[in-house]
Order: sequence, then structure tokens, then C-alpha cells
Amino acid sequence: MIIATVTGNLGDDAKVREHEGRKFLSFSVASNTRDKEGSTHTDWVRCTYNGPEKLAEHLQKGRMVSVVGEIRTSIYNNAVQYDMRCMNVELVGGKKE
Repeated sequence: MIIATVTGNLGDDAKVREHEGRKFLSFSVASNTRDKEGSTHTDWVRCTYNGPEKLAEHLQKGRMVSVVGEIRTSIYNNAVQYDMRCMNVELVGGKKE
């Protein structure tokens, strides 16, 4: 198991989903990194969080968050995909304008 922290902006509003009678939040976080030449690269992390549904109203597109959880990677169409089962979700910064 690999535990990681990812900080970035939400790509879309969080959605409340249900699977086998259990509700969870689903959202994606964009994390940007810069290389030595100054080029920016964006990695997307698909997140699921088994937390309070009410949190979804605060997880809006563009909002900065920091998530901690178990991360897994997979390859799809020759690209790396990141999926995280979150243990903690924290809003970063002030209110979204």
C-alpha cells in the first residue's frame, strides 16, 4: 500500500455516488509540476472519499484541496492513471470566488 498526499485544484464539482448501498464522493484533482526548463506538466488523480455527503457542496470546480490516501496506478491507452482512495480531504486557501 502506498500512502500519498496530493494538493491541487478540482477539475469538476464532486459527485455523490452509490455502490452496493454505500454513498461516497467522487472527484478529480489536477496536480501541476514544473521541470527544470520551466515547462508545466499536469497529472490527474481520480479520488473517491467515503466521507460526509455534505462535503460535496464545498468541493467545487477550481477549488484547491489537499487529499491523503492510498494511491494506485494503472496504464490505460499507454498513459499512467492515478486513483486514490482518500482517508482525508482538506480545503486549502480561502473561499472560492
